[in-house]
Amino acid sequence: MRRHVLSQSALLLALIVVSACRGDSSSSVDSVDATAALPEPGTMPGDFSYPAVIGPPVTKEMLKRRPTVLALWSWRTPGHVVPMREFDSLTMRFAMPGYLRFVVIADQEKGPTLDSAVQAAPWASRVESVGAGAGNIPIIFDQSLRVAAQKRGGARVQFRMPSFLLLDENARVVRRVAGRPYAVLAPALDSIKTLHEVVASRDDSALVRDMRPRIDALLKTFDPSTLTSADTSVRLDGTCGEEETIPAGLILAKGRVLELKMVRPSLYAITELTSVAFAEPDGAKDICGARRIKVTPGIRVDTLEISFGTYGVRDSSVAWIASGSVRPNLNDGSRKYALIGLDATHHTLLLPPGTSVQQLRARIDSVRRAR
Repeated sequence: MRRHVLSQSALLLALIVVSACRGDSSSSVDSVDATAALPEPGTMPGDFSYPAVIGPPVTKEMLKRRPTVLALWSWRTPGHVVPMREFDSLTMRFAMPGYLRFVVIADQEKGPTLDSAVQAAPWASRVESVGAGAGNIPIIFDQSLRVAAQKRGGARVQFRMPSFLLLDENARVVRRVAGRPYAVLAPALDSIKTLHEVVASRDDSALVRDMRPRIDALLKTFDPSTLTSADTSVRLDGTCGEEETIPAGLILAKGRVLELKMVRPSLYAITELTSVAFAEPDGAKDICGARRIKVTPGIRVDTLEISFGTYGVRDSSVAWIASGSVRPNLNDGSRKYALIGLDATHHTLLLPPGTSVQQLRARIDSVRRAR
């Protein structure tokens, strides 16, 4: 995993070098080079902290650990509409929750006026945070005086908004542009997104290799009462945890994994499940909410797909639990089942005359011993 992270950091460093070597695209209006007034690629803005309008406060520390597109924005600035429309397009195409994020610092004080402007912005739902800059943005981001002192001739360097910075995981500038951002930022963001997806795919493959034997073992050794096992990283007792109506259930004896795949954020297991009884709610439509469950003993074998989602445990690690109904195909709700444990804490099992829970346990043990 560390090698993967380094690969992504190497890509961002390469983008910094390319930007520095070839220069940035400038928005030149009336011989003003506004891009040159922004922090240079490879440098980091100074420390700052802006109160939040959306999300957490915007600070330099907050912008570390993940790539970030930072927009410096004022809706009162002439000509801001088209650049911010392009910014909106970038958020739609490239925002990746948990990884590549978009953050805005507005050059206004926090209050109802700024709140209304942000709420009216089409990109508001896709940015991770909006901070209120209240006239302090140039103090941190305006490099025009330093650059002008080094520059001789050419366009006048002047800080303008909106301006945009692409920052790496260390809050270093990778790309910068004043004015319309799409042409400058989209190629870099495309590279970052593609590499992240490749890395995520490799990580997913490793997770599947790790989890398949765990799920396979769970299906052979789970406790028929609780649907859990000694391995606390995976469990079967969550098929009634979703908000759906499930008309029937299975009392499971054993199973095996035929195929396992990762479709973020869930693991999907195609399984062969052997059950010892069919279950139906008595006087209700949803077996998960029923107090009484009618049980019809009988061996059956079904090929069913189980979705596993994550949940947190006490030591802050991540475990996987069967989530929602099991079905022949998760896109087909015509037949769906809950996995029913023999524990009578939440329901009463209505068994045929002459049948007991102990006999069902014995049947499960017999099925498990059989080849």
